[in-house]
Amino acid sequence: MAGDDELGELRAQLALLVEENASLRARIAELERQLNRDSRNSSMPPSSDPPKSRAERRREARAKLKELSTRKPGGQPGHEGKHREMVPPERVDRRSEHLPVACACGHRFDGSEVRVDDPVVHQQWELAPVRPLVFEYELLRLRCPCCGKPRLADLPAGVSWSAFAARLEAHIAMLAGVYRLSRRQVREVVQEVFNIRISVGAVDAAIMRMSAILKDPWERLREYIQKAALVHADETGWRLSGAQQYLWLASSALAACFRIDPTRSARAAKELLGEEFGGFVVSDRYAGYHWLDVLQQQLCWCHVIRQLVEVSEREGATGMLGKKLLTAAREVIKVHRRYLQDDHDLDWLREQLAPLRKQILVLLEQGARGQH
Repeated sequence: MAGDDELGELRAQLALLVEENASLRARIAELERQLNRDSRNSSMPPSSDPPKSRAERRREARAKLKELSTRKPGGQPGHEGKHREMVPPERVDRRSEHLPVACACGHRFDGSEVRVDDPVVHQQWELAPVRPLVFEYELLRLRCPCCGKPRLADLPAGVSWSAFAARLEAHIAMLAGVYRLSRRQVREVVQEVFNIRISVGAVDAAIMRMSAILKDPWERLREYIQKAALVHADETGWRLSGAQQYLWLASSALAACFRIDPTRSARAAKELLGEEFGGFVVSDRYAGYHWLDVLQQQLCWCHVIRQLVEVSEREGATGMLGKKLLTAAREVIKVHRRYLQDDHDLDWLREQLAPLRKQILVLLEQGARGQH
């Protein structure tokens, strides 16, 4: 009896250890999956990828060298060459002719010799010296002969009381808004490149004036996006005046509308798209878009493929299922690319995607049932 009790206790302990081992293996697999996440197999940005070790860099260098060793140097077969086109003669600003100095036999050339073939022409681009234009407006003050009151002339239409004209202020705003230069850096560019003295305060004032000017066009652009049938939406971190903000984007086939918001929330998405948005939104299915009906939300296929890459890198049956789904997803991209490049109609696209849709659905159902 004692032996049976001891055996039963050992069996119970063994079952407990087997269960604990399975739990630990699952936990290790999940931790390894999280550790191996990067921009290839998740929605993480490339900037978040960990730096590679020296051994990893050496392995990649050896693999690349091995690949290059099997290829001839230079452009590969089928590669379309790129070169800068010559500008026509009337576009050339300065032209000069040059003679060879001397021949190997000792003769020194003076230009009276017979010319052979056409000359070799070399064109070089250069920046013209920047000399800013200065416009002066003299506003006359005249006395009215009827009432005797003096009257000062107005500035011409389109001319402001700013010390800087429209084109210069537009460049200042572009340097700050598009190229993300600080106010001080913009000041340095304006002084060094444009040869115009300006203070940091004047730079900021010019940017604020341009922002006010662009408000109405931006509002019209947002109204256009809010009425679009299909938009792609995304958001990313954005530093503004040293504070963490978020840059939101909604783009259609013809327009792109950006908006900076302090939060990455559904409220911010509604501010950009409009609470009554009735079209389709292609996104990474971030929760900030879930106020939309599920049938209005299309998961971006690039994010689908990244997630399937992560699943395909798992071990066992799950990894095999991920590889099959990844192959099918990439085939969807190929079909869509052919649809765009070869100018097929939607009926052709539906016909080509139908078997892939069925295949993906079967694989997903197998995964949901655990039959993979």
